[in-house]
Amino acid sequence: MTEQVPAFTEDGITLGGFDRRRFRQCAGRFATGVTIIAARGPDGRPVGVTANSFSSVSLDPPLILWSLALSARSFNAFRAAQGYAVNILSAAQLDLASRFARSDQDKFAGVDWREGAFGAPVIGGASATLECRAFAEHEGGDHLIFIGEVIAIDHDASEQLLFMDGEFSRRSAHPSLARSAGERREAEIGEDDLRYDFIVPLLVRAKEAVTEPFYAEIKATGVSVAEMRLLACLAPRGMATPAEIAARIFVDAATIDAQILRMTKEGLLASTERSAVAITETGRHKLQLLNAIARRYEARLFAGLDAERIAVLKDALRLFDGAISATPISATE
Repeated sequence: MTEQVPAFTEDGITLGGFDRRRFRQCAGRFATGVTIIAARGPDGRPVGVTANSFSSVSLDPPLILWSLALSARSFNAFRAAQGYAVNILSAAQLDLASRFARSDQDKFAGVDWREGAFGAPVIGGASATLECRAFAEHEGGDHLIFIGEVIAIDHDASEQLLFMDGEFSRRSAHPSLARSAGERREAEIGEDDLRYDFIVPLLVRAKEAVTEPFYAEIKATGVSVAEMRLLACLAPRGMATPAEIAARIFVDAATIDAQILRMTKEGLLASTERSAVAITETGRHKLQLLNAIARRYEARLFAGLDAERIAVLKDALRLFDGAISATPISATE
């Protein structure tokens, strides 16, 4: 409903004919991606802020823009920087988005990043990164609009983190569009087109799309995928030998031995008779945390799907349980 408001009020809530709170709510209806803009400050220390005020401007030359509040603690550092990196966050980097939105003294502590152009931090695991040279600045009310010339780019297939209505989220296909896309594929493919009508490529593509962002979330906790599989394997049976574990979770023997040694030192596992290992209470607690991450990931993954379709999908995949081999995971994963 359109609402006319007075141009000014004594309490300062309305300015220029707009209620600030309602204006923020209205602008928040526009869904955006989430970035961390990072640069090297005059003192040599890295600075970074979470921002969704980012957009492409031009292809020739390649230009982007973003804005920063004049009151931001890092404002002077960004104005002095010769360039900056726009790190477009993946869905697995929610914690980073929250961290860089705060005014912590050392936001980069423990963060995986490398030095890019002009010394700007390029954050590992980002869905995409644009390294930029400072090109122009424009006043924009209580913000300054930065325009950068893109000099280097990088991106991968990870799912992006989104922001709308004051909340972080992730994308999902509109149900009607998903159906129409499926109908178009059925109409376009022929009997010899195995990409969309043969189970193996369908499973491979589904595995790549689903596991990559999930594994990224697990690794962000400091737990390797092999450790997660090992804990999950031991939980229902309590104990097993390294050979039994390797056969069940498709991880090579050398990796299993290395993982068991490290996890025993961390108190997650304990040695038993007959050269077997058992999961400890500490290990079970760790697994509960990983299970919670898995359930939240699955809830986001299946957002928009009804329970019946989810049940059918899981039942179909269970038919292949134990019949599909997986690529062994290296000890560095």
